[in-house]
Amino acid sequence: MSKEWLMPFVESGEVKWSEKEKKYTFPSGATLAFGYLESDNDCYRYQGAQFQYIGFDETTHISPNNYRYLFSRLRKPKGLKVPLRFRATANPGGEYGDFYYQRFFIEGEEAGRIFIPAGLTDNPYLDAEQYKESLAELDPVTREQLLNGNWEVREKGDMFSRDWFTIVPANSIPATAKRVRFWDMASTDPTKRKGKGRKRNPDYTVGFKLAHHQGLYWIEDIIRVQKSPHDVEKIISETAINDGYECAIRMEQEPGSSGDITIDHYARNVLNGYDFQGVRSTGSKVERAELASSAAQGGRVFMSARCRNMTAFFDEADVFPYGSNDDTIDGFSGAFTYFRNKVLLVGPTSLKKSGGSYWSRMNR
Repeated sequence: MSKEWLMPFVESGEVKWSEKEKKYTFPSGATLAFGYLESDNDCYRYQGAQFQYIGFDETTHISPNNYRYLFSRLRKPKGLKVPLRFRATANPGGEYGDFYYQRFFIEGEEAGRIFIPAGLTDNPYLDAEQYKESLAELDPVTREQLLNGNWEVREKGDMFSRDWFTIVPANSIPATAKRVRFWDMASTDPTKRKGKGRKRNPDYTVGFKLAHHQGLYWIEDIIRVQKSPHDVEKIISETAINDGYECAIRMEQEPGSSGDITIDHYARNVLNGYDFQGVRSTGSKVERAELASSAAQGGRVFMSARCRNMTAFFDEADVFPYGSNDDTIDGFSGAFTYFRNKVLLVGPTSLKKSGGSYWSRMNR
């Protein structure tokens, strides 16, 4: 790339290029040179050098010894009005990823070290959709690192494993099993989001269908979409018809009056006649997932062979709670808790005040 930029000036004689030294020399006497740090002692190749700007590419593959030593080469003659700068680029992971995670995320700004995240949307020259398809072939941990720049998911999560879920024929699920469809709602259609923001992978709306019979659980279906509120409402209505009236429907209720309004709307206009209620979640995502995690680890949760979005669920399960997306796990937790009879069911505030029917109760 440097040759693409600078060779026209080399050909005109304004800039000199040394192939042997991999160095450009400019009319002012300034130089731009390229080097390497392959072995742990390569830093001593630069002993005696004097740089005003040092830049590393893919620094998580460069040993801490080499990296730190180069700070000693960052210097300038007295009176030279050039700022001293030390910069590095990196992807999560890498042989020395833990060192750089500690340096920039744990010590970070308190030590005067600034990390600037970058995602797919920050590179206008990259074919993002094609790149996502390529990354889909990777294991979930590496994909999470490269696709979302997630430094937290350096290893697999410790709450779920895809190996805990046995895939079984759909017709092996008892006909007398009780069923619930739990909806975890996303905030917005990603195509309607304005600005880049810092969240590079928008949430999904998830409809998680779980069956229960005599202490065993079957994941029957997972709907996972990124749609507008209008489209989501249509999907929920059509799904209720397909599931039938015998399948309970629960929906996570956001706090405040907006949550009351949403649940009231669905109860009156979308799911009228169904066993539908809103659920106010308590505790953290990790706390809500603990019961489902325990049952899965104990071999009491099965996966229907006809379940949609099975791969997405397994990928989220493997890295939970460190992944950037955990919507299917939230749906799993909500559906599982329904059968544990510890869900607080709430009704819209407007109904309470008007004196109308109010289906708030505590299952015991």
